Order: sequence, then C-alpha cells, then structure tokens
Amino acid sequence: MAFPTRSRTSQLFTTAATSYSVTLPSLDSGDLILIFATVRLGAPSAPTGFTQIATAGDSGYATTALFAKLSDGSETSAVITNASSSVCISIVYKVSGWGGTLATDIDNVSSGDSGSSTSSMSVTAGWGADDNLVLSFIGAGDDSQTFTSFPSGFTNTFQAKTDTGGNASVEVASSENEVTTAAATISGYSLDSSESFGQIAVIIKPGTSGGATGPNTPINLSITSLLATSARLSWEQG
Repeated sequence: MAFPTRSRTSQLFTTAATSYSVTLPSLDSGDLILIFATVRLGAPSAPTGFTQIATAGDSGYATTALFAKLSDGSETSAVITNASSSVCISIVYKVSGWGGTLATDIDNVSSGDSGSSTSSMSVTAGWGADDNLVLSFIGAGDDSQTFTSFPSGFTNTFQAKTDTGGNASVEVASSENEVTTAAATISGYSLDSSESFGQIAVIIKPGTSGGATGPNTPINLSITSLLATSARLSWEQG
C-alpha cells in the first residue's frame, strides 16, 4: 500500500461577489477533487456535482466549507455560490491513488470558534489503520491576519489572505500529514490577532495498488536481468 498522492492550488476572489469560478487542475478519471472555501459573509454553497463534506465558522465573520467530487477527468472549473456578496479564498486539492469512494473512503471533523489560537482536534478513519493521508484546513475572517503557527508534525504548509481591509478580509491556511494509524491529532493553528475561524480536517484512505517494493520484488528489472546474464556467462566460461 502507499499514501495517496496530492497537489494543491489556490485562488483569491478579492472583489465581493455572490459566485466564484474556481479553476481546477488537470484531472484524471478517479481523482478526488477537494475544494475548501472561506467567505467573509454568508456561507459558500457546493458547486454543481460536488458534495458538501463539512462546514464551520460564523456567517457574520467567516464561514468555511469543504466540497468533494469523484472526477470523471473532464472538469476544468467549479462555481461556488453565496447568498451574500463577499470576498472569498479557495484551496483545491487533487488526490490520486486513494480509495475511490466518497461515502466510505473519507472521514472528517470540523469546529468553529474565535480567538488567536485554535483548539486541538482529532479525525478518525472508519476503515482503521492504513497509509492514511490527513489534510487540515482553516479559514478565518474579519481583519487581515497572518497565521503564525501550524499543527505540530504537519508539513507542506500554506496560507493566503485577501488583505481587503479591516472588517472585510478573510485568510486561509492548510497543511498535510501522513499517518499509519486510524486516528490523527491536529494540534491547532495560531493567528497574530483574534479572529472568528472554522477548521475542517479530512483523513483519506489509500488505494489498493502501489506501495513499497517488497523484499522479493526486483527494484529494477533491467538490473536483475543484467545480473542473471552475468552469472550465466560466468558459469558457461567456468
């Protein structure tokens, strides 16, 4: 088995609007598409064909949501809608080599609060221990703030902000972890000032193919063949 592979893109919408056309990366059939979105006012609604996985936050300050779709390989964009006119930031993940079923191969946890730091949270895989991928997201809003720390042990950290002024901005962050356990703890984020925020984390099951090379599996078939030929020649000449 092997951990799912992933890549990340992001997009800022710094002009208040009620819809946001998110550009998607190049996709293959069977990829998992995850779109995390944070709006300053209102609440983001799922693009056509996407399932809303979770939502968190405060519609008066900042609301976050995570949407998912099993790709057919043809998607190029997705439109998020919002009943309120607002700025927005999206983070898109393309995940390959995963379990392949939205209903059973992703579990999530979410929470919302306010302050300059977030509480620890845990997410548990219903399928148990495996080469599980954990993705953590946070969106905050009101003023334009910076994330000053990320969950312990998480890597490939990212953050962005609209920087559209006091009482009119949102900021987002994400980070990743790979665990072989059924549960993962997300220790929390810190901001340089108090904001309203929403956190969402997902744990994703790996696919059944791939994985580490076993002890009896040739690492390179051409090298194995060369060694066999050399041994045969030595025997013939000996």
